Amino acid sequence: MSNALDDFPKFLTELNGGSTAEELTDALSAVRKAVRDYHKVGVMTLKITVKPPKEGQTVDRVTVHADVSTKLPRSEAPADFFWLTDDRDASLSRTHPKQQSLELRSVPAEDVTFREVS
Repeated sequence: MSNALDDFPKFLTELNGGSTAEELTDALSAVRKAVRDYHKVGVMTLKITVKPPKEGQTVDRVTVHADVSTKLPRSEAPADFFWLTDDRDASLSRTHPKQQSLELRSVPAEDVTFREVS
């Protein structure tokens, strides 16, 4: 009787005592929730690396490493609006550099008498 793990789902449950399968389950859950929340694409990747034994050792033993990674969608960072100045440094400014300023001043309130019109 062979104990071969040629069936991928069975191999996953055996890999690292099942912790890789649990990590995949958690990662997929996180991707699903983020896709639902942000309506953008999410990615989950499983990378399996199989390493041969060190030089001089028999080839009947290999090391298997699993790496689970996710790329979750995010909300876009808020943007802001600035003007570039005409100077050499092209500094940022809140006011348009070519816009003339309009001097505003307070106007004193006058006593106004209203009359009734019929």
